[in-house]
Amino acid sequence: MRRELNAAALESQKFSDRIPEIEKSIQTAPDDRTRRMSEAELPVIKREANARSRQEQQLRTRENEAAQALSTEQGRWMYVNARLDELERLLGPVPR
Repeated sequence: MRRELNAAALESQKFSDRIPEIEKSIQTAPDDRTRRMSEAELPVIKREANARSRQEQQLRTRENEAAQALSTEQGRWMYVNARLDELERLLGPVPR
């Protein structure tokens, strides 16, 4: 899950970083054709950046849920082990 999250974060950042580049190219375009191409590309990149950001957030939520589930199960495991230790102590040494 962490590999997926890292990959999603990199993709999200890549698209987010691309937005200011395109905005700058619109302002500095040498001709109308180049400017129009950049203007057409900008909403596509913004949509993709938003989609990647949502995906990253969903993966973060899943990661947090998994971490909470793991923590809960570890707590249960520790409780069971403590109970077993207590039972062993109450039973005392096993005669041979």
